[in-house]
Amino acid sequence: MNKATLSPDYPDLRKIADWFTPINFRAIQNDTFSKHAIGTGQWFIENPKFQDWLSLRDFPVLWVKGIRKHLVCCYLYFRLLKLLDSWCWKDNSFVSSHFPVVILYDIHSPLRFRSIVIRHLDRSFSNNQDIAIVFAYCQYTARHSITDYLASFVKQLVERHSALFSVVKSVYMGHLRDATRPHQHELLELLRTFVSLFTRVYIVIDALDEVPEDGRDGFLKALMSLQASLLVTSRSSHWLHNKQYIDIEDENQKDIDLFIDKKLQESSRLSVLLKGKEQIKEQIGKKLRETSKSMYVTCGLEYSIQS
Repeated sequence: MNKATLSPDYPDLRKIADWFTPINFRAIQNDTFSKHAIGTGQWFIENPKFQDWLSLRDFPVLWVKGIRKHLVCCYLYFRLLKLLDSWCWKDNSFVSSHFPVVILYDIHSPLRFRSIVIRHLDRSFSNNQDIAIVFAYCQYTARHSITDYLASFVKQLVERHSALFSVVKSVYMGHLRDATRPHQHELLELLRTFVSLFTRVYIVIDALDEVPEDGRDGFLKALMSLQASLLVTSRSSHWLHNKQYIDIEDENQKDIDLFIDKKLQESSRLSVLLKGKEQIKEQIGKKLRETSKSMYVTCGLEYSIQS
């Protein structure tokens, strides 16, 4: 893609980017990735199918399924730390019978796994202006429309590729004059024009199945019409049944174990508390794995202490 000779002033870029949509998936990505456990998800980056999708132009769609059950996407809130002071102690030791129950509860927050993929793409191509990366975190409760998602892609592209600014500004000025907003088809045509300017565009969509059902097929159709390399995470779906896929279920347990170890190491108090008590550690991991089998969204971990 030809580079602009002059970069737009930041205030103008920010104002126009935010006019297209206030949705900020990049902020969600930044927060999500900051909470991942180092080392988790590396197996996926090294997976041959992912590497083929990354490098081959005739491999446009990769479906990642089973994602809802993948605990690498989760972070653990160690509420036990808040309970230690009220716990029953004797000579700086504890009785294992005080730790019989581990309770898992659901919370709705962005999933970590996709953030690892997006981070890998961003780091791999950050210095290449001929390659673009856009992404979306879909949440049923957010109720974003197809127009919202397409506008967010325009926003992400202009934020990272200033050569597109003049075109985006022209669209902005036209709508400002008429007191109107870009509609879905206009945004799709704008994105098709932008995609044609790059040698490669990667699109990552988290939880496609959380897009409202009445718009899901249209959204997927719009994405595939862009002729980009598309990675979609979703539970089983009829729209993706004939696509190449990676089922992450088999790798789930390895990342759970790695995640637990990381969190235990991060907490000096828990490390002391559980030192030499492998049975308790195994109990935590076992309960966590059992609960992850029915997990819907990301979860936190709370310990309930009973005497």
